[in-house]
Amino acid sequence: MADTKHNWHILENGRPVPVGCVEALDWLKVDANRVIGLYTDDDVSVSTVFCGIDQTFGIGDLEPEWFETLVRGGPLNWEMERYETIEQARAGHEAMVLRVKEIK
Repeated sequence: MADTKHNWHILENGRPVPVGCVEALDWLKVDANRVIGLYTDDDVSVSTVFCGIDQTFGIGDLEPEWFETLVRGGPLNWEMERYETIEQARAGHEAMVLRVKEIK
C-alpha cells in the first residue's frame, strides 16, 4: 500500500488517486466531485463526501478512510461514519438516512 498519510487525492472512477495539493484543492472545490450523497429534511441533513485525505492519517495498520458521512441536526446531530471505498460510502449514506428517518 502506498504511503497515504501526507498525500492529497482525488477520485478517478470512484478510486482515490494521489495528486498535488493545488490540484486536489481545485478538484475538491466542485461539489459534484466530492459529494457522494446528500439528504435534507426540515432541520436534519446527512452528507457523505470524499475527503481528499485519508482520515486515519496513516496511523498504525488501519485501512485508509477516504469518505465520511455526517449528520447535522436532529437527535443524531454529529453522528459520523467513515469508509474506505465509494461503495461502502454509498451504502453507509443510505443506512444513515434510514436511521435519521426512523428516529424522526
